[in-house]
Amino acid sequence: MQQDLLPFIQKIKQLGFSVKLDTNGFLPKKFKELLETGLIDYVAIDVKYELSKINTLLLSKQRTTPFLESLDLIRTSGVPYELRTTLVKGYHTPEILEEMLPLIEGAPRYVLQNFFTTSTMVDPDFDGQPFTQKELEDFASIVRPHVGECIVRY
Repeated sequence: MQQDLLPFIQKIKQLGFSVKLDTNGFLPKKFKELLETGLIDYVAIDVKYELSKINTLLLSKQRTTPFLESLDLIRTSGVPYELRTTLVKGYHTPEILEEMLPLIEGAPRYVLQNFFTTSTMVDPDFDGQPFTQKELEDFASIVRPHVGECIVRY
């Protein structure tokens, strides 16, 4: 969504730094263009929810196809990547994580990160809560057999 992203990445690379791109995967055409430049060293893609409910969360009927296109792009690009999910109590359950497995299956790295509130949240009235460390580890045990590595961020 950042209009000057490519020139910014080019400047970072000219300074000798590696570039990690964090994305929600909803702009596959732009994502493909960035991958094809060869300037991206690592990618992290958010996997928010199980596929049939992403539309509900995003209030859109057009969002799953671009997301799936981006997943296909990163899987075939040769660029190192991780998938990640921010787990929110009241929204994510072990059953939902199991329904997400087809999206994350085979990822070299999958990161489960705990939700926490901040003063800069888009919706200050959001009612999500964090999980305990044990609950996060229970989620990780569901995922570990399906990915190369599962990291839990508390």
